[in-house]
Amino acid sequence: MLEMIVVLAIMAMATTGGLVFLTNHNSQGSDNVFATQLAQVFADARLSAIKDRRDVVVSFDLEQERRVLVDGRPLLAIDGSVQSISILSGKKGTSPSAKAQFVFLPEGSSTGGRVTFTQAATQHTLAVNWLTGLVAFEGATHK
Repeated sequence: MLEMIVVLAIMAMATTGGLVFLTNHNSQGSDNVFATQLAQVFADARLSAIKDRRDVVVSFDLEQERRVLVDGRPLLAIDGSVQSISILSGKKGTSPSAKAQFVFLPEGSSTGGRVTFTQAATQHTLAVNWLTGLVAFEGATHK
């Protein structure tokens, strides 16, 4: 039991450190707010899967209400500043539709994939590692 608590504490610190890096990595200010919010959704889903010992599904509703859902519950709105979004997920493959999902598993891994979106003439990419379930900011490219 104590070992599990230590492991969860270490993972929480690593996730927090990654989000601090993500927040400070790009000096574009509000251009990467959605990237930071989405990374936080992924990180929280991963930790919930580990803590609750169950699969946690992050899915995207891109056709109707433009939002990110966790276990079917809307959690993050995709506002109008996000002009386009492309999802490559290990669960459903490349999809411009609402069918793409990222599944975070109880042992900390995930189905993995990438979310690429354009916001304020900048293309951002977030990657979810399939083995560790950790989220990485792959960078921003100005168009």
